[in-house]
Amino acid sequence: MGRSAGRMQFPEGADPAIRSAITITSRLAHHHGGRRCRSAAPILWWKLHDAVRSVKTPEQAGARGKSHQEKECEVGKPEGAFSARNLAAALWHLQQVAGVKGSGRRGRGGRLGFKLESWGKFHNFALERATKWDVGCLVSVHESCHNHGHQKLVNTRLNTVSVISSLWEELEQAHLYLDEHQNERQSAKQKLCCFMRKPWEEKASWQISEHEKVRDIIAAIKDDLNRERRSGKRMEIMNSKLVSELAEAKLSAKQYLQNYEKERKERELIQEVCNKLAKEIGDNKAEVESLKRESTKLREELDEERNMLQMAKVWREERVQMKLVDTKLMLEEKHSELIKLQADLDAFLRGHASTRANTSVQKADVLREAGFG
Repeated sequence: MGRSAGRMQFPEGADPAIRSAITITSRLAHHHGGRRCRSAAPILWWKLHDAVRSVKTPEQAGARGKSHQEKECEVGKPEGAFSARNLAAALWHLQQVAGVKGSGRRGRGGRLGFKLESWGKFHNFALERATKWDVGCLVSVHESCHNHGHQKLVNTRLNTVSVISSLWEELEQAHLYLDEHQNERQSAKQKLCCFMRKPWEEKASWQISEHEKVRDIIAAIKDDLNRERRSGKRMEIMNSKLVSELAEAKLSAKQYLQNYEKERKERELIQEVCNKLAKEIGDNKAEVESLKRESTKLREELDEERNMLQMAKVWREERVQMKLVDTKLMLEEKHSELIKLQADLDAFLRGHASTRANTSVQKADVLREAGFG
């Protein structure tokens, strides 16, 4: 319940003490009495406040005491006695209500400072004397009640003013405490909301991070599965290739085994033949040695014949060269002789006449024919 809800609305000219008292009465009635006290308590407090309104302050009472007494003399019923009665009745009703409500209300009345017991005894004593029809005592009782009521009004007025001011201060402190408590409550609510938000936000962020992690893991698993599928396909292809290569290797191994068996058989046959040949060679060693000797002799003879042929060739070449040299020398000599003859003929021809030219030419022809012949 906020501060504005606890206060009642009053006019601007109302006394602040009345405001505070009424608010306190409403709170006390709401706190102590429940539904039974809500209807009765405001009436009593309004009676009390009517009495308080009728009572003047001490300064006003001192300044206007004579006019007040004059008014009481002029009017049959004095105004101070009427307000005192109202105050006494209100206090008496309050005493009854406090006695009915219990210790909590009594403690509150003791806090206000009202001497209810003494006033109750005095009131009972006055009533007892009034019921005895003592005429002499009625005037004294009336005067004593008037004086006592006037003093009581002053005392109660002072007490009520102090109590109302203290209650007003307590009310302000209570309002401040309520405001602080409300602010603390709001701050606590805000802190609680922030505190509750943080786990939700952390949980949401954690869930988001976990979802992202799961997505990353799923993506990684998908990538791994795709890689494994690709690797599986590659392995299948490699396995098919290896199976085909293994089949080819088996066929080639069979062929190699067959070839090896053939070669082994051939080697065995060759070894048998070689052994036979070795035996035959061992038996025919003498013949082989004689054949070797004959072959060596034949080789030597052939070498000698070759040497002789080479020498004959050399000699033939030398003879041919000698013949060529001889023929060359002869040709050179004849050529020189011809040159000389030609020179002689030229000289002779120059010396003789033209008649003899023919004869000389004939002779020269003859000589040339003879020389070349």
